[in-house]
Amino acid sequence: MRRGNWIAAAIVYFAIVFAAGFMLGTLRVMVLEPQMGRVSAVLAELPFMLVISFVVCRFVVKWCAVPERFLQRFAMGALALLLLIAAEIVVAMTLGAESLGTALVQMTDPANWAGLAGQALFGVMPVLILVRRARLSH
Repeated sequence: MRRGNWIAAAIVYFAIVFAAGFMLGTLRVMVLEPQMGRVSAVLAELPFMLVISFVVCRFVVKWCAVPERFLQRFAMGALALLLLIAAEIVVAMTLGAESLGTALVQMTDPANWAGLAGQALFGVMPVLILVRRARLSH
């Protein structure tokens, strides 16, 4: 892998967080949702996913030597978010036997808004880490 490659960093960031999310999501659906309901279960899972995203993003940015430039960090997060959304649609269509339209409609259901907010934070995490580092340096 070429050092400083934000594309490779985005792919690694997406893959690790998606794998963790798949595992936690399985536990959420099988264990928490029957007891708490869908919205409460997502809200319970969300802090763990945000911490995982933060830790993984910090590691990947350092490991891939992504430059401390807004545009590259933003592009890394945007690509990782696009990969995440695409993977979630594929999983929904594969495991849930849903059509593309149904998968997209379910993603925008108000019950999923907390999850969408978490995905948005996942996407901007490389920039947030850059801003945090800049603030700590001063």
